[in-house]
Formats: sequence, C-alpha cells, structure tokens
Amino acid sequence: MGIDGISISNRPSFQEVRGVLKDASPSLPPLIEITSNPMDSIHFGADKFQGKPLSQKTKLGSGFRKKMNRFIGKLTLGLASGIVFVLPEKRRAQIESKLLYSKGQDQYVHLPEKYKINEVNLKSKSGTELYGLYFPAKERKPTLVFSNGNSGNILAGIGLATIGEESSKNSWLDKGFGLFVYDYPGYGKSQGESSEKSLYESLEAVSDYLEEKGVPVSEQVAIGCSLGGAVTVHVASKRRFKAVILASTFKSLPDIVKELRENLKIPQWWFPVSKKITQRFDSIDKAEKIQSPTLILHGENDRLCPLSHGQALEQELTCQKKLIVYSAGEHNGIFSKTSFSEDVSDFILKL
Repeated sequence: MGIDGISISNRPSFQEVRGVLKDASPSLPPLIEITSNPMDSIHFGADKFQGKPLSQKTKLGSGFRKKMNRFIGKLTLGLASGIVFVLPEKRRAQIESKLLYSKGQDQYVHLPEKYKINEVNLKSKSGTELYGLYFPAKERKPTLVFSNGNSGNILAGIGLATIGEESSKNSWLDKGFGLFVYDYPGYGKSQGESSEKSLYESLEAVSDYLEEKGVPVSEQVAIGCSLGGAVTVHVASKRRFKAVILASTFKSLPDIVKELRENLKIPQWWFPVSKKITQRFDSIDKAEKIQSPTLILHGENDRLCPLSHGQALEQELTCQKKLIVYSAGEHNGIFSKTSFSEDVSDFILKL
C-alpha cells in the first residue's frame, strides 16, 4: 500500500533501566545516570561535579580532588559490576537487555509518492510477530536487507536509502535497488523481546520472506550497522548473500566492554563483567565463515566501536573483501555522508 509518511514513537524508558539496577541492590544509592543512548553516553555519579560531567568543567580543583574523583568513579563502577557479576544469568540478561536495546527514538520521515511501499507482517522461527516495510526492486536489481543499530529503528534504513534523493537522484531506491527494513522484536510494531537469538531469527525470517516472494538469497544484500552488523555477520556466516555490507560494527560485545575497562584503567578483577556477558555477538569468530563479497565501512574517529574492530574483522574475512575508512568519521557520522551511499552502490554494482 502507498504511504507518504511514517511516524514511529517508541522512546526507551531510562527510568526502567535505573529501576533494574536499583532492584539488584535496593540498599545501594544510584550509581549510574544514563543521559542519552546507553551505549553512547553513560555518566557515572562519582564523576559528576555540581551537576555537570567533569569534561564540561573548566575548574576541577586540586590534583588531590582529581585523583579522588577518579578513584571514586572506579569504585562506583566496580561496585556496580560486582552486583551484576553475582546475579543469576537470567537477571544479568535482563539488565543487559535494558542497557543494550534502547529501541530508537521518536522519528518522522516523508516519503515521496513515487516510492512503492508494502507493509509486511511476518513471523520468526520462534513465532515472534515482526513488522517491516518492503520496497520492491526495479530492473532486476538486488534487494538490500537493512539491520539497524541498537538505538535505531525501521526508519534508519529508509533514511540511508533515500540519501541524495532530492539533489543527485542517486539514492539506492532511485538506482532501482529493492529495500527491506524491519524492526527488531520489541521495537516499533514488532512484538516480543529483543535478545541475541531473537535478532538473528528476525533477519533470517526477513531473508526467508524475500525468497518466498521470488528474491533468492543470491539477490539479497545484507547491510548491518553497528549492532546490526553483528546480526548480519551471524546470518551471513550461514547464508551466501549477493553481498554483505558492515558499517561501524564491532568484533564482539565483550571486546567493547573490555576496552571500556581498559580506557578507564580498571583492573580485570575489579570489573569482570565482560566474562559474564550473556549476549555476546561474537562476530570475530564467525567472520571467516562468510562467503559473500563483503564491504566494511568505518569511521577513523569512531569512539564507540574503534576502527581497530573493523580492521580486525577485515583481516578475518577469507572472501572477496574491501575496507573503506572515512577520515574524521565518527560512529554515526559516516551515515550522513553522501559518499557512504555511493560507496555501497558502487561495490554492489561492480559484482
């Protein structure tokens, strides 16, 4: 059916996150204040001074105060991780889900009438009802299957697919590519709860749906950004897509946590959470199994998933591969570049 506008409202509740941590130890005072996307910006209570992060203060007091603030911050993080460390696996998984799956923010996009859209309802292997939008391909072009990051939603892929639409007429959709975007379980109109397993099953369900509609896996291009890259790697290690596109993604979730610990200079014994993470997304161990031509795109200044992650994945690949590094590019900043859309298109069209 034709749709000229789509609105999605599913803002995550950070009160729920604080509530989970508080439930873990009711006697412990609030240790963490989440001010935006949990994976992008976490301010620890001990690192705050007069209500502002330390990085925003020009005068921090004596060297002794700096050392004390740093020590208390590490102690705070250590105590918080210790609480999580001793919790049962099911409880740890619940806390992880609250922190990891932020389910996007309020967004609205206007789509020109020239784009034919089909609303799709489908079910995963476990029976979870999923919602997606399907733009059929033209001129025998492949179909792009987009998996977004943890804080995105169904509109992220549409935004990328229409970059350049107004100016250069050079967007993915204008070039005739098909597009399938979908929401993870618990996001948007999709039912269920997000987990590592349910995300994998969601992409598999979308791929199966397209095959039923006459688009074989060999004509599907799996695109994954950030967390979606890990979802894509897993499914691509089992299916041979026409191509795989990985943007701003990571080696594994424990590796991200490990680097956070090392950047804060916290001893391993004090911050053992990385060993206890239940949702691991171990892309680095699956990359060598990918047989599809793979393009990796990464920002040089990505602080959330450093460039070293993209480089490590590229080294593990044994298939046809290419790595593009955007100078001065940050984690989400590379997607706003017109060159990003063009680089993806060029890679696919040359296959």
